[in-house]
Amino acid sequence: EVNSDTLSFAEIQQICFSGEGHYLGSGNTLQVMQSEYIYPDFGDRDSPTVWEERGKPVMLQQAVEKTREILARPAPRHIADEIDALIRSEFPILLSPAAMGR
Repeated sequence: EVNSDTLSFAEIQQICFSGEGHYLGSGNTLQVMQSEYIYPDFGDRDSPTVWEERGKPVMLQQAVEKTREILARPAPRHIADEIDALIRSEFPILLSPAAMGR
């Protein structure tokens, strides 16, 4: 729902003109962050201390592991074989149909 309350016009005005000049201390900011913000699948929100305690994992390694997990699954069959062939005739697709389970 979008209205003047959900857009927080009064709070924005108060913070900008007579408040601290930022929204970090606002109760509304925390509420919206918990209900509206979409956190990425890849990201490290730990503190530097916790990150170090976890062995300083590298984001690239997470991406490599996720890629391998996705590629290990059967390929979706949402594209008809004749469309797949047409796409392959127009573009240099390196992944063979056999590798995709076709």
